Amino acid sequence: MANKASILMDPNVWIVDTGATSNSTFDNSGMKGIEETKTNITMGKGKPVSSSKMGDLKVKVHNKFGEELFNARIQQVAHVPEENLNLFSPTQRMKQGWKLGGNDESIWLDKGKKRITFDIVIPTPKGAIYCAYLFRQGSEVAATSQVQKKISVNLAHMSCLDMVMRAVQEKFQKHWDLRLIAVH
Repeated sequence: MANKASILMDPNVWIVDTGATSNSTFDNSGMKGIEETKTNITMGKGKPVSSSKMGDLKVKVHNKFGEELFNARIQQVAHVPEENLNLFSPTQRMKQGWKLGGNDESIWLDKGKKRITFDIVIPTPKGAIYCAYLFRQGSEVAATSQVQKKISVNLAHMSCLDMVMRAVQEKFQKHWDLRLIAVH
């Protein structure tokens, strides 16, 4: 599971968090209209963190197979570098007319003909984390590890897709094995 969870440190992977009242990111790459702020945000377990910057991000929404679906803008994103993950607030979208839905395979937001689907699923001991790949436009993506180094956008995207495809293959293999046992 540690390998799957490392995908959360990708600057283009966003966790849908119904408890988040604002969008936040650890990486301000691609942020536009940045304003200096002194905002305190309460994170999980009541931990307060501060954000000194807020801005908008233009992204390309992708499905879990890497297909580009449409362009979008995430507004009022707080820069919180010490958190090392990106949180997407669906409640902000719901106030803008988006409808929230979900099942055990994904969580989605619909508005008109557009759908943002959080279908990159990372199992946890008591549930799952649902993520989407929202590619930052106008920025060079940094690989995240203990030592950061720049890699190409295509390599970062392919790395993310490789992890997702391995998870899909694992799920399919388990299903296939069950079908073989049922037949014999």
